[in-house]
Amino acid sequence: MTDQEIKTGITSLTALVFMVVGTTGVLLYFHLIETYIKALHEILGLFFVGVAGLHLYSHWKPMQRHMRKRQFSVYLLLLGIISLFFIASSGNGENPKQKIIIAVLDAPLEVSLPLLKSDRERFESKLKAMGITINNADTIRDIAKQNRRSPFDLVNAMTE
Repeated sequence: MTDQEIKTGITSLTALVFMVVGTTGVLLYFHLIETYIKALHEILGLFFVGVAGLHLYSHWKPMQRHMRKRQFSVYLLLLGIISLFFIASSGNGENPKQKIIIAVLDAPLEVSLPLLKSDRERFESKLKAMGITINNADTIRDIAKQNRRSPFDLVNAMTE
């Protein structure tokens, strides 16, 4: 395979992966078929970074010429300003989903179990089948910690 064929292949692959990642990104933004495409978007997004890096590497000399142009500097500056604006306006950066998860894992069982559509008897039965003991723990996180398990294993058992 010649050098030109390799460059053409990398460019084609970059464009194709960009189209898929771009399309799935738009669908995710509008919350359309999220369940089916989220993993695809994330994995291909990582792959895209690698392919784009190969593209940049294989076209380094033309890219250097392009980067010396004033237009490139203007776009880079605009992108930097827009990025800083979004970062600065994002608030404290705490993920509300994470807050909910932590609250459920750390809540007393009589509060957390109804949220998982369960009760104490069912919960204890499922845990017993998994070889997990409750002892005197009062939260999902404490039970998981005592049994050296992930609290998400316990939640998963409750929601199966």
